[in-house]
Amino acid sequence: MGLLLERRFVPARNAAAEGPKLLGKALDVPGANWEAHPLSTVLYMSTRCRFCLQSMPYYRKLATAKDSTGAHVPLAIISMDPQGDIEALLSAEHIKADGIYRLPKSDPKLRVTPMLLIADSKGIVRRAYVGELGPVQEAEFLGILRSGSL
Repeated sequence: MGLLLERRFVPARNAAAEGPKLLGKALDVPGANWEAHPLSTVLYMSTRCRFCLQSMPYYRKLATAKDSTGAHVPLAIISMDPQGDIEALLSAEHIKADGIYRLPKSDPKLRVTPMLLIADSKGIVRRAYVGELGPVQEAEFLGILRSGSL
């Protein structure tokens, strides 16, 4: 198993090391309004990433779970792909995001897809999950989303 890293195949054991590097770092996403909510879910993905596409059923679950409790944690999608491509994929997969943001150039902090992040109201990464999640990680992430707290 491996992940797409800047359009190169990287073994999963190397890609998994990318998550901890993000903890405590601020996300620089043009147009994102982190202050509007105490926590935000951020999905960094690519329409060409096999692991992103395989994880669409889980992302659909995230998109519906965020509104199922009183703790609304918005879902922001970020990508370097053209916005129209992301919108078409999300529409086909019946995933509603609160915001779709295109990164104009490669952010050195965001190098691996897929990546699920929890950011606070200052855009600081508080949790980072890299690659295709297993059942334990999926449950943990959904728990954070449903409770609205870390």
